[in-house]
Amino acid sequence: MVQVDFEKLAAQMPKITAMLEQNDSNLIKVPPLLFISLVDMKEDNQGHANHLAISKKERQQLLNEVKTTFFGAFDDGK
Repeated sequence: MVQVDFEKLAAQMPKITAMLEQNDSNLIKVPPLLFISLVDMKEDNQGHANHLAISKKERQQLLNEVKTTFFGAFDDGK
C-alpha cells in the first residue's frame, strides 16, 4: 500500500501556484516580443515599420503553421 504525505504535497502548493502564475505571465509577454522580432525596422515614406524581415516563402510557411496549430482543431474537413 502506498502512503501519500498530504502535508508535504500541501506545502508544495504555493510553489506550484507561483510557477503557474509565472507561466501565465510569460504567455502574455512573449508573443509580442516574438512578433516584433519579425518586423523589419526600416521605415516607409510615412515613418512606419510595416514590413516583415522574412521572405515571402518564410511568411507563407509561418501562416501555414499558425493556421494548422491554432485553427486546425476547427477545420470542418472542407
